[in-house]
Amino acid sequence: MTDTLTNLSFSSRSDQIPLTKMMNNQTIQEEFERCKWIWYLYLCELNWNYKAINPLEILYEFYGHELSNLLREAKFIGQNQEFYLNQSDKYIDFLSKGGRPYVSKAT
Repeated sequence: MTDTLTNLSFSSRSDQIPLTKMMNNQTIQEEFERCKWIWYLYLCELNWNYKAINPLEILYEFYGHELSNLLREAKFIGQNQEFYLNQSDKYIDFLSKGGRPYVSKAT
């Protein structure tokens, strides 16, 4: 794992543009940053609740095609629970060695 981590986040504000509509590259990148934040929160949750469900697996249906592909390529969705548990162990180990937690660049 590197010093700079990546993750996702999702905003449930109803005044946002629906993600299923065509998004420009900047919007896609912003949503991907939000999703990365969610991803790392999920990895922390898995540390104490091994049955936790990846929220991105539930929400990805609402994302546009381009963002869903980015999530799959980053392996934030579409993996089995063992993969997620392994990633959680790596992230928690990284944090325990003084690594800085992921902070989303998206506002």
